[in-house]
Amino acid sequence: MTLKYLLSAVRELILDKEATPGSLENRQAEFAERFPYLDKTELDDLAAIKPDSMRVYNELIYNGELSMLRWIYPITFAVMARLKKISGDDQEERKYFNGIVRELHQFRAWRSDSSRLLAVNFQYFMVETKPYLRQEWPGLLDIIEYEKTAVDVFYAIDVARRDTTLAQMSALSVGELMDLPVFIPAMVARRKFTYDVLPLGTH
Repeated sequence: MTLKYLLSAVRELILDKEATPGSLENRQAEFAERFPYLDKTELDDLAAIKPDSMRVYNELIYNGELSMLRWIYPITFAVMARLKKISGDDQEERKYFNGIVRELHQFRAWRSDSSRLLAVNFQYFMVETKPYLRQEWPGLLDIIEYEKTAVDVFYAIDVARRDTTLAQMSALSVGELMDLPVFIPAMVARRKFTYDVLPLGTH
């Protein structure tokens, strides 16, 4: 059996559904049913790994994804933390957000290292699965769009250009001025918001 099938099984156990608690024999039987494309040696090797060991990787991966999301959406997460507090939810904040990330993974898994793709996944997730948060504060979607756009601009390609000062331009003839190249940025974003997101972000 090729390595990709074994790695696929490991990935599923780490990120999607861990082994049911029980003995080694129980894991062997469970994995034989869940991963019929693995041979007995591979199933035995997989079953020999204790679920607690898998859980360490699970926590590391989801914590890394949460850290990236908080870097992309600092204002959004601040708003969500505030809404959680207002609603009377006394759950520890990191635990609450870890739950959000796990829900996001089930909704749409992040299968690359692209922060822009993660930003888009999160936006769709919030639009489609968290209507109650938008009801508590309708400006949330504007904040998400604003911060996602900021990430797009951050990663835009820098275009080589020649900087010309105002004094240098004043010394040019009309013809020389007309011959100057026009600088067009590689990424332009124009958005319309219902709420005034810039002052809120500053606050």
